[in-house]
Amino acid sequence: MIMSDNHTLEKALPTALSPSSASTFSQCPQRWKFRYIDRLPDPPGRSALLGTFAHAVLEHLFQEEPESRTKEKAKSIASALWPETDSDPDFIALGLDDQEKTAFKRDCMSAFNGVWEIDNYKPETVDVESTELNVQVQLGDVPFRGIIDLVHREDGNLIISDFKSGKAPKTARDEDEKMKQVLLYAAALREKTDEHIEKVRLVFIGNRTNKDYERVVTEELMHEPVSELHDTWGEIQTSCQSGSFETKTGPLCEWCPYVDKCIDGVNQVIQRFNAGRIRDDAPAMKIFGWTGKAITQVAE
Repeated sequence: MIMSDNHTLEKALPTALSPSSASTFSQCPQRWKFRYIDRLPDPPGRSALLGTFAHAVLEHLFQEEPESRTKEKAKSIASALWPETDSDPDFIALGLDDQEKTAFKRDCMSAFNGVWEIDNYKPETVDVESTELNVQVQLGDVPFRGIIDLVHREDGNLIISDFKSGKAPKTARDEDEKMKQVLLYAAALREKTDEHIEKVRLVFIGNRTNKDYERVVTEELMHEPVSELHDTWGEIQTSCQSGSFETKTGPLCEWCPYVDKCIDGVNQVIQRFNAGRIRDDAPAMKIFGWTGKAITQVAE
């Protein structure tokens, strides 16, 4: 395990907290330390690279004139962007064979189609204010930063849309959790512009769903995610000062790129592997070079 003295940890306290950084700490403080203090590489997997590609296509698309924001134009943009992905070291590191590479490219060329399937949301009619807006503000005592996918107006009111390439939420609770990030963006953008944000919207671009995931922004809705961000920032400061970072084990351990550096994580994934509960595409399978044979030795 990588060790850091407390003085180094205090000096390494981030200058700003992003939603992804806060989420990582909440899931597992030890993983957060590996990523943000020890700065170990966290290479994106197939799904993350697919999402990045789709975001890039839509960023370019929404910079076009409204009448040009068609599926055909999006496909043209995707074709133009593909060579950059094809030569990306992170993509090459996936080690895909020719068939897998062809399948990935095919998925990239359709990863954004869901944006045309949503009721009351047509790219050709969106009044774009800005794309990929970098926001860095103080939310209470928390130095916050984030990148907003799309800021636009409806009837003169500001709307924030956050593109999601993952699966759409199946339950109301899951939807509420996913909304917290975009509500933080609303609080940050209001702080930056001093303008009320009317709505926030989650746009699941890879899902053929016509459901519109949106909320009318209120002080009450913003309060919970901002309060949670404040608590997480305080916990990060405490951990950096004490040098103690809790390990939270569970199913996510098999997806952690640092699992081989964490004794608790190793034990967790061994137990899940022997129980037949690890997916074949989980990073832990590749990290440890595991096959279908049970493992009897547990780390100490």
